[in-house]
Amino acid sequence: MNLSPRYQAKCGPLVAVGVLALVCGAMAFGTGVTVAANPAGQQQIAAQERALSPKDAIGHEKLARELYDNGRYQQALRQVKISLKINPAYQDAQLLKSLILSKLAGQKKKSTTGVSTQPGKKKLHTLLTIDDIYKIRLWELSRQESGPLEGEIVGGQKTLLKFWRRVILPDPDYQNPFPTRRQREGFISPNNFVQQVRLMLRLGQAKYWYKIQIRSEPQVMQTFRQTVEPVVLQSCATVGCHRGQGAPGFHLFGSGGRANLRQTYTNFYVLSKLTYKGHKLINRGNPSLSLLYQYLLPRDDAAYRHPGKPQRGPRYRVFNHKAIIGWIESLRFPAHRYGITDFRMPVNPLPAASGRKK
Repeated sequence: MNLSPRYQAKCGPLVAVGVLALVCGAMAFGTGVTVAANPAGQQQIAAQERALSPKDAIGHEKLARELYDNGRYQQALRQVKISLKINPAYQDAQLLKSLILSKLAGQKKKSTTGVSTQPGKKKLHTLLTIDDIYKIRLWELSRQESGPLEGEIVGGQKTLLKFWRRVILPDPDYQNPFPTRRQREGFISPNNFVQQVRLMLRLGQAKYWYKIQIRSEPQVMQTFRQTVEPVVLQSCATVGCHRGQGAPGFHLFGSGGRANLRQTYTNFYVLSKLTYKGHKLINRGNPSLSLLYQYLLPRDDAAYRHPGKPQRGPRYRVFNHKAIIGWIESLRFPAHRYGITDFRMPVNPLPAASGRKK
């Protein structure tokens, strides 16, 4: 497929065959999920909306997510539309809008069959689904992928042709008013998966992102499964700590053996999203201050100590410090929200922490 030089410069070159050169986009770093639940009430949301700047795209998206999490989809849609009006390229807002529209469509369908559409308890997964795994793989791809990128586009050529006609051709940076059949066939070719993914990420919206299924495992997830997760499970997922449904704070899956695929990605997602007293378990902006790393250090060496008595801390002290830090540094920054829904975070109240050492 021959694109104009300006268009190629916008998308960036492929580093190597089968390696995805990720494009830069307008992403905002999420605030994460805190261990202590804090549902937003009507007055709190109204106050937040009044306090928002009319040019604060991130603030309106954040408020929209709070509304979405509380089942108030129409209000969430209004806020996310404001966010996108301020910044149409804001990917987190595009993704959230797609989720909201999906929920509203589901409510409309239920109303035609006489099923109540009032917000209430919904069935939540305790482990990530395969579709959730595809989302994590997509947004954790990097320029340093060592192996070929494998996967498929849901809908195949039908989806790709729609993307070609509705997105690529109208794009102002595509400067070929008379595209050839050969160019079109080159784009939709099964051998052009890397280019398809790159352009769908750069130019598409959430409805196209959901069509991408990454079957190969990104390098960061291979490292997590082989190097990081075993240390975490041996040190944290022990009896009386983060093992089992009644574990304090949060619990991990796959302890006592090798975690399966869904358990590994669930563990990664939980560690990526949780914060404790404002500190992230995985701090992509400052890896050495990640609680995941700090809690593995001896208490006298840690900037942040594990909450509770010393005997409650991690029990596995021999680990490769550089490997843990290097892995966190290799994660995509800023983090993406992934678009995972209908998942119950495995969290329970945490004991009080001793805080930063003096």
